[in-house]
Amino acid sequence: MFRWLLEPRTRFLSKVSNNAKEKRVLDLGSGDGLYASKLAKSSIYTGIDKSAENIAFTQLMLPHFYWFEGDLVNLELEISEFHEIWCFSVLQYLREPEK
Repeated sequence: MFRWLLEPRTRFLSKVSNNAKEKRVLDLGSGDGLYASKLAKSSIYTGIDKSAENIAFTQLMLPHFYWFEGDLVNLELEISEFHEIWCFSVLQYLREPEK
């Protein structure tokens, strides 16, 4: 990801994110785990991405978080379990983003 795009998003998330310990974060379209590595240090973080390569990479680099390969449209998760849900640069790739 480009630094010019990452830095403003990281600043924004750090301002609006609840910094409580043990918060549960769901990152839809987690990619290579860049936001997790910068912002979710004390969180119980779950990242979901459709790319098996991204998931394999993030499991190696950030093994203390939970990583899953999956299609966001057909997710079977109880979202009420999470304190925050992140979704950056994903919706434009979905056929039916309203779902």
